[in-house]
Amino acid sequence: MSRHRNIRSPLCLAVVSMLWAAAGCNLPDAASPEMLAGSAKTSIALDMQLVSILATAFNAYVTYSCTFPPLGSLMIASTVSFKPSSTGHAHLQGNRGFPVEIDLARCLLDKNHMVGGTGGCRLKIVVRLLDNGKVVDQVNIAEFTVEPGKINVIPQIIVLREVGSVDVGSPVQLLRVGEGTSLSVRLTDVEGNPVTGREVAWSSSDTNVARVSADGIVTGLAPGHATFTARVGTREGSVTLTISPN
Repeated sequence: MSRHRNIRSPLCLAVVSMLWAAAGCNLPDAASPEMLAGSAKTSIALDMQLVSILATAFNAYVTYSCTFPPLGSLMIASTVSFKPSSTGHAHLQGNRGFPVEIDLARCLLDKNHMVGGTGGCRLKIVVRLLDNGKVVDQVNIAEFTVEPGKINVIPQIIVLREVGSVDVGSPVQLLRVGEGTSLSVRLTDVEGNPVTGREVAWSSSDTNVARVSADGIVTGLAPGHATFTARVGTREGSVTLTISPN
């Protein structure tokens, strides 16, 4: 079975629930429930490509912009599960319609919302690839304008890659107390392709012997041995150094 899970048909964001967090984006005082009921439906379609082995879900987080404060009001927080087919394609689990509608009424009626040139709503989308609820990759889509009554297809192909290996390197194996060295990390996805732009979390097995900074800089503190681990999502790699006296 191919490890490459590919979704090529337009994949529309599924609305699990319409959540509303005011966060300073307020409706007009005269707004009534009747004004908000189904008066401004739109749809958003995404073209996604998944490269994964362990990941079994992705999450779409959609907000709209408002002028004050400079934060977004949550519109969608939807997690969709998927499973691979024998051909390596990803099949969505559950009933997900195509397209799926989003009600923009609250955004359009918000007196502080940032209106586009055509009177639409400015939206932001973050799509995350998940492995047991943990984020293994994410793509931030640039803010764009949507209009009621239309299917808004995002032009970019969203590629989410699961890291397959984390290789940690060091220019030295022996470090003296008080000296420092910079560790390197090389990431590849589950198909062996290089991956860049990921956040790396560093840790030391013995912080009394040596510490490691957030940038992978090791400093020797006392004689002994320490293992330094780089973690990216659910994957990690490590290297062990010896710290000698001055």
